[in-house]
Amino acid sequence: MIAHGSYRDWRVLPYEPVLAAHYPESLVELLPPRARVLEIGCHDGIVTCYLARRRPDVTICGVDINHTAIDAARARALDEGLVNVRFETCDVIADAIGDDRFDAIVTIRLLTCFPRCDEWRRLLGAIRRLLVADGTWFGIDYLYDPTNDAYRGRYAAAEEAQWRLGNFQVHSPAGRPLFVAHHHTDGEIAFLSRIFSVRNVRRFQSLSMHGNRASMFEIVGVKPAEAR
Repeated sequence: MIAHGSYRDWRVLPYEPVLAAHYPESLVELLPPRARVLEIGCHDGIVTCYLARRRPDVTICGVDINHTAIDAARARALDEGLVNVRFETCDVIADAIGDDRFDAIVTIRLLTCFPRCDEWRRLLGAIRRLLVADGTWFGIDYLYDPTNDAYRGRYAAAEEAQWRLGNFQVHSPAGRPLFVAHHHTDGEIAFLSRIFSVRNVRRFQSLSMHGNRASMFEIVGVKPAEAR
C-alpha cells in the first residue's frame, strides 16, 4: 500500500471516469446575473463548459493542477466557441489567483482527492477565502459507506494501517497502486455544515471512477457574511 497520498499526485495522473461528469443542475438557477464562477479541479472542462453554455451571462474560470487536463479544457472551450470561460493551471492551496473573488465555487469529485486531513482543511479554507461574502459553494463528492462490498475490505485495510477514516487505496485494473482516495464520514459532513451555512445536503447513489456503486452527496453552502 502507498504510505500516504496527496492531492499533488493528480498533477500527472490521468482521470478517465466511467461516468464522465456530475452536472451542477441546481446551481444554474442560483447564480445571480453576471456572476463570477470558479471551478476547482475542473479537469478537462466538461462541467465548466456546461455552466458556460447554460449561463452565457456569467464568467467562469476553471483551474486544475494537471496541465494536460487544462490543455484539453482549453481545446474543448475553443471547439464549442465559448467566450465566457477561461482555464488556468493552478494549485489553489499554494498559488494565488490574483485578487479574484467569486460569487460561486464549484467542486465536483474534488474533495475525494484530498486524503490528507491537513490538505483537505486547507482546500476548504481556500474555498472560503476565494468566495465573496454570501457566495455559494456547490460540491458533489463521495460518502464513506462501510456496508458497500466494493469498499469494505479496502476501508478495513486502511484502518488497520491507521490511515484517516474514509481513506483507501485505489488500484489500476491491472492491480497497480494509483492513488489514495477519501470518502466522507457523517462527522465530516457535519464539519462542512459548520464552516459553511449549508442550505442543502442531498445523498444519492452513483458510480466510482472505475464503475463501482458508490454513495455520494451534493452540498450547497453559503459563506457567512462575517467570514473573512
